[in-house]
Amino acid sequence: MEQACAVREKTFFNEYTGEHQRMWAALEVGLMVSRQNGKGSILEARELAGLFLLGERTVVHSAHQFDTSKEHFLRMLTLLEGVPDFDREIKAVTRSHGDEGILLKSGQRLRFRTRTKGGGRGWSPDFIALDEAMYLTSEQVGALMPSLSARPNPQLWYTGSAGTKESTQFGRVRHRGTKGVKNAQGIYVPDPRLMYAEWSIDACDELCIPGCDEHDRHDTVESYAKSNPGLGIRITVEHVEAERRSMDPAMFAQERLGVGDWPVEGDQWAVIGEDAWKRRIDETSEITSGSIKVLGIDISPNREFAAIGVCGENGDCLHVEITSNEIQMDHRPGADWLAGRVMEIWDRVRPDAVVVDKAGQAGSVIDELVSHGINVICPTTAEYGQACGSFTSGVQPRKGEVADIVHIDQLGLNEAVAGADKRALGEKWAWDKRTSASDITPLVAVTLAAWGYRKVLFEKPKAATPWAFWGDDE
Repeated sequence: MEQACAVREKTFFNEYTGEHQRMWAALEVGLMVSRQNGKGSILEARELAGLFLLGERTVVHSAHQFDTSKEHFLRMLTLLEGVPDFDREIKAVTRSHGDEGILLKSGQRLRFRTRTKGGGRGWSPDFIALDEAMYLTSEQVGALMPSLSARPNPQLWYTGSAGTKESTQFGRVRHRGTKGVKNAQGIYVPDPRLMYAEWSIDACDELCIPGCDEHDRHDTVESYAKSNPGLGIRITVEHVEAERRSMDPAMFAQERLGVGDWPVEGDQWAVIGEDAWKRRIDETSEITSGSIKVLGIDISPNREFAAIGVCGENGDCLHVEITSNEIQMDHRPGADWLAGRVMEIWDRVRPDAVVVDKAGQAGSVIDELVSHGINVICPTTAEYGQACGSFTSGVQPRKGEVADIVHIDQLGLNEAVAGADKRALGEKWAWDKRTSASDITPLVAVTLAAWGYRKVLFEKPKAATPWAFWGDDE
């Protein structure tokens, strides 16, 4: 409540209070927390404040289902009628189905609505609460959001529990809250007019090894507490344990632990465009025999995946791909297999180097590779930023540049490029493993391999120019 109701220096004149008031810091407020943790109580407090403290003319509470909206109406009416000072301010109560509302003697109104596609057109509320936001549609927000523009200091709240792939609108709010918005340079920065709060766990999944200590388990009190601020107050550990035994594991994770299956709409092809990537497909391409070959390797932050990429010349361009054997691609779950596979390729093919970002998880295998006699190259932070920019330009060149990278249309690499995002890296940028919409270890691996190829190419000793020459002058 303190964060959601924070104010800024800018003021406006409130016609009801007759005073200049400071304006909200947040135009939008998002709250994602599991059921029975007190979302309804927070909305009750905010709506009462709107009527009796803040001088808001029209306050609207909206829910996905009529029963939910009516229940909140009855709770608010009970609160108002139970306090004599509030009760004396009530002028009329409307109980008509779908048109519930409370009118105060001041002319202020509290309205309750079930959401429809066009609902909200013609209103000019100061505050809107969109409860059950995981069921909110883009059309409904499109009808409501412009109605706030006529008010001097409006605020819109989204409250709900963990979403699904269909929770596109709440997913967008969460995306802005957890990731930010892109600035002119394409880098994510915090949304200055959104306050977002979420209680959830970083859950283990089927790829985690037994005893995983990097993620939250589904069956510990610590996980219950992390995702339920009402634990021990409104919710008991005993009841949560009963829910876990009774519910499907995925449903328990969603409903009680805040683990959503959120949509990734808008995250695809955010850095390298789909058309540009597809134009660089050459399924017949292969690395020229005897030319420079460089491997790049990467491990995801949670060690769920690892990948090996290779770069070499195909006669005209740089060829990049994910390596493979007769059985599988070298983009696999886990990371324990990586060092052994790199050694196997090194002994068989003898590439010129293996590139590793020592600042990432793959840095853990450097010593093992070096002890095997492998030439390991580690880019500096600045060089890694250059590698990411150079790879992107090689696929999607700017004006005056020439595309010089091709690939063979491998699914894992395609998905990595499609879901990739970037982060600021000083004056440069780099691939962002944490905010990307998919596992990008294949993309990082070939990016490092392409950088390593150029480094080896330009630093490889060339034939010395003789200091003297004698023979036939002709």
